[in-house]
Amino acid sequence: MLVNYSEKVSAASAANVANYSIAGLSVTAVELLEGNVGVRLTTSVMTAGSHYVLTVNNVMDESGNTIAANSQAEFDYMEAI
Repeated sequence: MLVNYSEKVSAASAANVANYSIAGLSVTAVELLEGNVGVRLTTSVMTAGSHYVLTVNNVMDESGNTIAANSQAEFDYMEAI
């Protein structure tokens, strides 16, 4: 799963798996993407057609500003065909 940020983030905070959770799933790994503007999350198996909520905490931008506590994004998982 890809997560994009609106600005560059701190590598240490953005790559910390403890800063991400998805209700009903386990987040098992985080890979910081080139340019520090996104991450790739590895999760337990998602179910096609299911609705999920990603919660992000403690991620800082390069200026030291921390994302609002319990920032959330909702998404639906569909398998590619």
